[in-house]
Amino acid sequence: MTVVEGDVVWAIIGAAVVAWLAVTALIRSKSVPGLADMFEWLLRSWFGRIVMLLLWAEAGWHLFTQRP
Repeated sequence: MTVVEGDVVWAIIGAAVVAWLAVTALIRSKSVPGLADMFEWLLRSWFGRIVMLLLWAEAGWHLFTQRP
């Protein structure tokens, strides 16, 4: 089984998210925003909502239209 570059990138992104969640859970201060704070900040504006919708559509397109 070979590891391609995309797998390495997803592993790094996943590790970064887990590390961020661990740090914000341990610190519990307002100086370091948590994941929910970031989504709340992003979804306050129409631009952020459109960006999230486009990202969701792009992810769905790639997940559900792949050839077997």
